[in-house]
Amino acid sequence: MIKHFITQAHGDQPMLRGPDVVLCVPSGATGVERRALRDAASNAGAKRVWFIDEALAAAIGADLPVTHPMGSMIVDIGGGTTEVGVISLGGINMSTSARVGGDNMDEAIVAHVRRTHNMLIGEATAERIKIKLGTAKMEAKGKLPQTTVKGRDLANGVPAQITLSQDEVAMAIAECVGQIVQVVRTTLERTPPEIAADLIGTGIIMTGGVSLLPQNRYCPDRSHRFAGEYRRGSAELRSFGGRTSPGRSCLQAAPATSLDSRSV
Repeated sequence: MIKHFITQAHGDQPMLRGPDVVLCVPSGATGVERRALRDAASNAGAKRVWFIDEALAAAIGADLPVTHPMGSMIVDIGGGTTEVGVISLGGINMSTSARVGGDNMDEAIVAHVRRTHNMLIGEATAERIKIKLGTAKMEAKGKLPQTTVKGRDLANGVPAQITLSQDEVAMAIAECVGQIVQVVRTTLERTPPEIAADLIGTGIIMTGGVSLLPQNRYCPDRSHRFAGEYRRGSAELRSFGGRTSPGRSCLQAAPATSLDSRSV
């Protein structure tokens, strides 16, 4: 896959030398995992490999003022990990990583359907359910959306279909959402007070596909009063959903001190 992206980036131009490659890594990645990534990029044709924290890369893509003397907080909810980082002066002041994300929510939906309705569905079906009915916080009023789900009945072994409501999906992914909220809360508690004061004005920036879940912006104040003050103040929780600013790259925007200088 890395080789495909390198070839696609160069296009029809001949490669006289291997390119420099920047890879995003979670803050909790071990040395063994980093070496495996470096070897994979080197075998794909990279001359030098640089590492950058996922939280910092997401902040650059969201056009946050990463080099300014002010604090910015970013929550990157990916498929397998959630990265929470507080960034100031071109570096990560506080970072927390948890191995929970969209894939865990898909597995939770599969387990809920199997346990409650005795029916087996695939991960692709679970992801469609998450996109259509997933929500981080249930609305107490109004008619709840529903969808028809098809799978295999575990008792008879024949195809079957059921109707799932949004409250069931919210219940299924509640544990995963709670873990993400706890990671955000832990990071806020460990943030120095001077930088925490800046977050009142800048708010929390959410990136990644899971950040597009409805009611995600109101979820943190269930467990942390500080996040509720963002809504009441002038700042707001913005969701970029993995989109990045055009014409920006990690090599162009990232400070030199934020890149892991160890190369192959």
